[in-house]
Amino acid sequence: MVSQPQTSPDLADNHFRHWKSVFEDLTGIQLAAEREGLVKSVLRARLIEKGVSCFENYLQQLLASPAFGKKEWDVLFERILIGETRFFRHKPTYDFIAGHIKQSLRLDKSSSVPTVKIWSPGCSSGEEVYSLAIVAYRLCKGLTKKVDFSVTGTDINVKSLEQAKAGVYSNILRKGIDAETANAFFDQRPGGVFEVKQFLKGCVKFSKHNLLEPVASNEQRGLDIISCQNLLIYLQGWRRRAVIRQLIPSLKIGGVLIVGPGELLGWKPEGLVRVPVDNVQAYAKVM
Repeated sequence: MVSQPQTSPDLADNHFRHWKSVFEDLTGIQLAAEREGLVKSVLRARLIEKGVSCFENYLQQLLASPAFGKKEWDVLFERILIGETRFFRHKPTYDFIAGHIKQSLRLDKSSSVPTVKIWSPGCSSGEEVYSLAIVAYRLCKGLTKKVDFSVTGTDINVKSLEQAKAGVYSNILRKGIDAETANAFFDQRPGGVFEVKQFLKGCVKFSKHNLLEPVASNEQRGLDIISCQNLLIYLQGWRRRAVIRQLIPSLKIGGVLIVGPGELLGWKPEGLVRVPVDNVQAYAKVM
């Protein structure tokens, strides 16, 4: 049994700066100065859990051992990257998405069954994914022709993905879901808890993915919509541009990328044009 250190582990400034640099390179997320105290608390707590008193030794093992590093980074990502999300977070965006799907299906003249493919990178605990699925489901069910649709959510935080897959949430009536939507798409459980109905779960897929890494899944290619809201704000300016360039090839011609208001001001991504719609920052792929 490993004895626990009795004193708070020491985090020398140079070692913390090294760890911070590696963390930001891995995630693309810039740790703001005001969050450094919280991050150091997370690191110290983790060292105590591991029975380690020297942060330098922990850091060396974190960087040198792939097996140790993979597990540890997952734990640290879970505790540091706490996503803030809720259902139907920005109503104008969902109105725009509904209109875009309608127009795409109206313009589809092929004889095969039309498809609608949506990706939510940085999906956190899944609220945005299920919101997108509800919008697409309602539209597709209201049509006379058959339409196949799917929504994929990805995140670097394994714990958040587990919650998203479970689809269990509390107090949804205070988190963007009205009573009609709750009855149609959720099963109520004891204690004010709601679980996403199985038919809607069957329309979504969740997987781990770092936005700085190449896309490796077919679910993330030939997309009609990428909803990347309120994620870029955590990235440095050059990282934002790098992520957008990484996302563009996943869109089909005519597909749209949606970001949070103000997240791409002053930059025109190559191959995309701004969609002229109020209160929504969306770009259509033209080449």
